[in-house]
Parts: sequence; C-alpha cells; structure tokens
Amino acid sequence: MSKRALCAFLLMAGFGALPAGADTVQGEIGRKVDEYLRRLEPFGFSGAVLVAKDGEILLEKGYGWSNRERRIPFTSDTVSSIGSITKQFTGAAILRLEMMGKLRTDDPIAKYLPNVPADKKDITIHHLLTHTSGIAPVPGGDADPITRDELVRQALTLPLADPPGARFRYSNEGFSLAAAIVEFVSGKSYEEFLQEHLFKPAGMNSTGYLAPEWAPDRLAHGYDEQGRDTGTFKDANWGPHGPGWHLVGNGGILSTPGDMYRWHLALAGDHVLSKEAKEKYYRPYVLTDAGDHYGYGWGVLTTSRHTKLITHNGGNGIFFADFRRYVDEGIVIFAFSNGEIPATVLGNNQLPALVFGENISLPPKVVTLELAAFGKLTGTYRTEAGETIQITESNGRLVVSSGDRRLLAVLAALNPAGSPRFASLEDRTRRLVEAAAKGDFKPVQDAFGGQMPMKRIEEQEGNLWRQMRENNGEFVGVEIVGSARQGPGTRVVARLNFQRGSLSLTYLWDRENIMGIRVMRQPPGSSFFPQSETDFVRFSLRDPQPLVIRFQAGTTTQVVLPSPSGEIQATKAQ
Repeated sequence: MSKRALCAFLLMAGFGALPAGADTVQGEIGRKVDEYLRRLEPFGFSGAVLVAKDGEILLEKGYGWSNRERRIPFTSDTVSSIGSITKQFTGAAILRLEMMGKLRTDDPIAKYLPNVPADKKDITIHHLLTHTSGIAPVPGGDADPITRDELVRQALTLPLADPPGARFRYSNEGFSLAAAIVEFVSGKSYEEFLQEHLFKPAGMNSTGYLAPEWAPDRLAHGYDEQGRDTGTFKDANWGPHGPGWHLVGNGGILSTPGDMYRWHLALAGDHVLSKEAKEKYYRPYVLTDAGDHYGYGWGVLTTSRHTKLITHNGGNGIFFADFRRYVDEGIVIFAFSNGEIPATVLGNNQLPALVFGENISLPPKVVTLELAAFGKLTGTYRTEAGETIQITESNGRLVVSSGDRRLLAVLAALNPAGSPRFASLEDRTRRLVEAAAKGDFKPVQDAFGGQMPMKRIEEQEGNLWRQMRENNGEFVGVEIVGSARQGPGTRVVARLNFQRGSLSLTYLWDRENIMGIRVMRQPPGSSFFPQSETDFVRFSLRDPQPLVIRFQAGTTTQVVLPSPSGEIQATKAQ
C-alpha cells in the first residue's frame, strides 16, 4: 500500500495518518527548499516548514532555535501559534453544526446570541464568517482576559462600522461571535467542540489552546526585533481555559506542521466535512480589499497558472504562520516562525517560487569566525567627508551603524531621502510623525484608511510614544533616511531623534495607505555576517540583493561599502 493510500485509509479509520516529529527531506523540491532554509538560518530564520506533493511529504523540518536561551532547536514537532489560520476551524465548526442540523449559516445571529439590538438583527452567521457583518472592532488586545459574554456584549453594543453585507472588512470580532455561537448551540466550550468534532477525527493530537497538554519544551518561544524572549504564545495572560475572548475563534490555536497536514488530508476526504459542507466552505463569496476572494475562514485565489489556491496566514508581529493548499496541483505548503523572518513573507514569496521551479537566488553562504578575527575589525571608522561608522561584534556578526543619513541609506539599501519618486510619501511620513509627537493621531488614523477606531489608534500610538520617551528622553525631531520599493508597496525609513538617542521606524505604504509600522532599535540593515575574514554580507528577504562590505588591511584598516554613487571608503581611527 502506498504512503498516500495508507494516509487515506488511516484517516477513514479515524486514526492519525502521520508519525510525529520525524524530519523529512526528499526529492528535488525537498532538497531545494531545505538548502534555501539552511542558508537562511544565520540571517534570522527560525521555525518549521512542511511541503507535500501528491500526498507525499517532501520536507518536514525545523530550523533555528525554538528556545535560544536553552539552545532547544526548532523541530517538526515544535508547537507554535498558527494565528488567524484559526478562523478556518471556526468556519468548519459552524459547518459541522449545520451538518448536525443544529443551525444554518443563513440564520440571523439573534437566533443564538442574547440581546442583539435592532441595528444588528439582519446580521447572519454567513456575514460573520465572510467578514461582512459590519461589526466594529472591540477595544483591547489579544492578551486581555475578557470573557465570552463581555466580548459579545461589547461587540453588539458598538455602532456598526458598515451595514451588514455591505462590504468586506476584516473582523476578528466576527469570528469570536461565531465561536460564541458554537458554544451556545453545542453546549460545549469552543475548544472542546473542536477537539471532539475536528481535531480528533483528523488525528490532530497536538492542536488546540490547552487540551493537548504539551510538554513545556515543545512550545516555541517568541523573539522580538531586539532579540528579547517574549515567552511562549500561551504565556500572554492565558487563564485556566486558554486565552481571553479577543482571541478565541479568530486566532491563537497552537499546532505543528504535521497536524496541519493531517487537517489538509482530512479535508481531502469527507471524514470531517461532507462534500456539500466543503463546497460552502471554499466558495469565493466576497471580494477582499486585496482583490482576492474569501470563503468561510479561507482566502480563495487563482494563481498565475490558472489553478486554485486555498490559503490563509496569521501572525501577531512575533509568531507567524502561513498555510497554502494548491488543490489543483496537489501541493501543500505550511510554515511557521518565531523570530525576525516571518513565515508569512516566506510563504507568500520564496517557498512557492522554490516549489514551482521559479528562478530564485539562494541566500549567501556564511562562515563561522573566531572572536579574535572580529576584534581586528571593530572600532570607529571615518570617511574622507568626515562621516563616522561604528562597527561592533555581536553573536558572531558585525553590527555596522552610523549617525549619517547617507550611510544609513546605503546600509538599508534605500534611495537617499529627497528622491522625486518618493517625495510625496516621505513628506507625508514626516508630517505624520511630527503630529503624533504632539499627541495628534488623526493623521495616523487617516493613513490606515480611516478603518481603525481612533480609540485603538490612540492606545497603540500613545503607548509607543510613551515607551520611546521613557527610554530615550524628549522628542527632538525626525529625519527621513530614505525610501525603496518593497513588493507592491513602498517603505519609508524615518529616524526619530530623542534627547538620549535615536530610533529608526519603517513605514510600509500601499499607495495612499499604511500597511504597517515597524520600530527598529538597531539602524536598518546593520547586521553583517562573515563570508571570510575580510568579507561580510548583509541579507534580508525584504532586500534580497546582498550587500557585501570588504575590509582591507595595511598600515591602517579600511572598510569599503558599495553604494549607488560608487564605493565609500572609511579608515579605522587609531
């Protein structure tokens, strides 16, 4: 019996189809993806990836560290957050209840939720599952210990952001309300229902909020951009029954690559959802803001090869996950991460390119040097123009920084500030920062398309500015370092100067709106890894063109930085 046939047989019998925790690398595709990810490890990738084709696993392996302090490697058996991929389980739970005759997706939510006001009487379960309910965001964060009943009360009390069914507006609250309906209708907790009707039938023994009772060392720790340990995902104020209801039903489920592949196999048959239920599950109901379609907790896309892709991703800024099912081509890709390089970036770009044979450059090779080799190179360097460069060593790499904007732009692969191509967005970024420094967050809200409630903007931006002032003193001013294209958008890097130091912020713009803001304590593009004792390379998925700096020894040590306007040489101060 083939492995694929065995998987199908075991699923029909109600058993898990795959052994847990065994690293797999096979076939040309598996080896290509593995080589790419091994090369990416030194540049900050830590996580796990699974690639399967036609029912055969070609790659299932972990990379980097699950726990850096205790040197616990990330493996295929490591447990991490799948983020908003959780939404597909809520959609499946609703469809299971419909299969059981306990509800219908076109039922109004007032049939199941208490005290639904008149302006929300027309909202249906279908609206919740397609982000078309018009429900406004409920203030608060994922870690807040809000109860189900309080979340439901607040969501139903707030004025609608849109009339029901009027438009797609991504809504975590909609899926939390759907999870509440699962509890009201089934008489079980959300996780209990998922375990009984979805996870156990699919053989997913390592998936849930708390039910699997994982050994602590199996849980991945998260690391922010400064490398600080943020703990495991469930360390964020979870109670005895799991997370607060800002997260339940819309995010935060923990799993493994193997379990997510078991879920794919279960959906390939009729063991968990019937053929009719799956037709509703994947139907492209509504056009998203990105121009794709959305089903019940899934994005439904058409690839450039005119094939169907059923997908979703998730993340909270530290933990990321990406799940792609190319159902017409028999390809499954799942990835998650816990550090600097998000699995969502890999899943959207590099992994599909590798799997489908597109031309993609490998990350550069690096070597390990003795600490003494770094000591010869660290110090302060000065260019002929009088600009200074500081070079230090940190964890087997060189950290290159400068107070000069021209050199910062070179290090971050940016067009220097003032380029006519980016002048409008640079000016808007400057005005946005200057207003926020005075406590005026309206330009920030406008930059996000006016979709985020002002209360949430004031809370998030207020906390950020409070933190920056506590750490660095009063705000002095903002300088635009430079800009560059990034995918379909544009990134603008600004340096915020305070009395006791500076911070770099990246603003990622999509035409007129901001897609995200990233705070960087280190100057952008500042980490260089050794290729030899004289050559060091910077590499980032955001700027895939490697930047190599070269040291020359003589009576004095010099460093050479390539730049668009020619090489920049700096001499080490004696």
